[in-house]
Amino acid sequence: IHMRCTRPDEELPILDAAHPSLSALYFLCQNQGITYIGIAGTKKFGGLFRRMRQHWRTPIKLMEFCYAFPLPQELLLKWESEAISYFQPESNSRGRNCRKPCNDHINGLAKFLQKMKYFEISPEGQCYRIDFE
Repeated sequence: IHMRCTRPDEELPILDAAHPSLSALYFLCQNQGITYIGIAGTKKFGGLFRRMRQHWRTPIKLMEFCYAFPLPQELLLKWESEAISYFQPESNSRGRNCRKPCNDHINGLAKFLQKMKYFEISPEGQCYRIDFE
């Protein structure tokens, strides 16, 4: 599902109202690199679109677009940890081994999803791409 959010302050609240508890592992991207990996859909952070709006409103982490992969809530923390360990993105301080080099090119997403058997968990292979620029 490809979405273009040219007015995130207006569009993300509407998407959040329609999908308030969408749980997903997401990858904030800038150019061709992954800058940050996070999870959405927990009570603490809210659904995917609420989380994207939080990132948009406090632009600490660079992002031009986001890839998000819906997952059951019980898998979110494990997958987030695995993804941070795999990619080592610079904006993730928790769970990142700073002695390892970044492996953050978005081309690695397909290999990571296959390694984690995403397509067995989600046979329809649902993915969101949200462009912010």
